[in-house]
Amino acid sequence: MVCHDSGVIHRDLKLENVLFSTTAHRKVKVVDFGIAGMCKGGQGENNDAMTLRYATPEMLKSNNSKANPAQDVWTIGIMLYAMLFSCMPFDGTTKDQIKDSIMKQPVKIPKYAPVTNEVAQFISMCLEKDPSKRIRCKDMIVHPWMMMTDDDLED
Repeated sequence: MVCHDSGVIHRDLKLENVLFSTTAHRKVKVVDFGIAGMCKGGQGENNDAMTLRYATPEMLKSNNSKANPAQDVWTIGIMLYAMLFSCMPFDGTTKDQIKDSIMKQPVKIPKYAPVTNEVAQFISMCLEKDPSKRIRCKDMIVHPWMMMTDDDLED
């Protein structure tokens, strides 16, 4: 959120770009700001570089590669999904199949997954295909799932 408040959009968030900064795994660092862009007042810089499996529907649909906070929110949803379920939410064996899945398939929480309703809702809000309806960073940090305590999770 600090980056977004400063107008910096990472645009290449993915599991490979999030590293533990201590051996105790208590802090993480986001790295590789090589294609990061500025976004101030709704005006974002263009860059067509992307990692397909993390690409937003709007990037694929109209080649809209202007830096936008909604891009990073989408990729946070992709990363969380991958960490919880050990697979990607939108998949395929070819580039076209992956693009089609991102564009058309709704996000599905695996039925076998022992996750709370709160985290399922959080992921769905991050992976909202319409960027204007996607949860915003400032709303993410106060989402009920983010506010859960250890005691809540044990219930």
